[in-house]
Amino acid sequence: MSPAQPMRDPWYAVMPGRSGPAAGDRVRLYCLPYAGAGHTAYHGWRAALPAAIELAPVCLPGRGTRTAEPHGASIHALASALAASIARAARAEAPRFALFGHSMGALLGFETARALETVHGLSPAALVVSGRGAPALPSARPPFSSLPDGAFADVIAAMGGMPAEIRETPEALAFFLPVLRADIALCEAWRYRPGPRLGCPVTVLGGRDDVHAPPAMLAAWRDETLHDCSHRLFAGGHFFLHEAAQDVLDTITDAVLGSTMRATRDHGHALA
Repeated sequence: MSPAQPMRDPWYAVMPGRSGPAAGDRVRLYCLPYAGAGHTAYHGWRAALPAAIELAPVCLPGRGTRTAEPHGASIHALASALAASIARAARAEAPRFALFGHSMGALLGFETARALETVHGLSPAALVVSGRGAPALPSARPPFSSLPDGAFADVIAAMGGMPAEIRETPEALAFFLPVLRADIALCEAWRYRPGPRLGCPVTVLGGRDDVHAPPAMLAAWRDETLHDCSHRLFAGGHFFLHEAAQDVLDTITDAVLGSTMRATRDHGHALA
């Protein structure tokens, strides 16, 4: 039997914790992919999460089980649609939820949290953002989505975002590059829109050697929330979440379950 339940909603698949969800205490963790990745990027996390956390990797259109669908039109459009999906689940089956995203996923997670609060009146128990400078700051990386394939692949490889087996296999590269290029273009086209601060705590993760989201660009995330904003740095570059996987998961678990216990004490997360 596959560890992932069949997708009832095209946006995500729920993967219970290693001992199954704990009744009454579970929280669903929606994990948003980085550029070029599908929902399977987070499947390896399932065994390391406690029973109280349901892992729900997000599948964006244009990849994975949604390969036949057109790519997202914009970060804001994707966030709006994902927020609607999460809101349906929150009201029907999973009232406690948190968001995690790395790099592009952090940006999408931020906009999804905003849409959940402003449109649906729901606030995540926690937003955990990783490998992305504060959204109000200009990107530390010059645009590169329009570079020729070879130069584009060089930039991605230098970031640690392209396994050697893909780089060295023309067929795999031909499949991978269009999705990755489209994702990078979405990020480059996105513009920050000032708005109300989030009503949830934010945890910010970064790599000490990440030149694309350097530590100096992480502190300003505190300006995006009315609640606590904590930071933690890990050894490694942009993809430190792979190099320090267990420490990253422990930090996410603390952020999600700690926030959930506070939210339960304060009678839930629905916004007044």
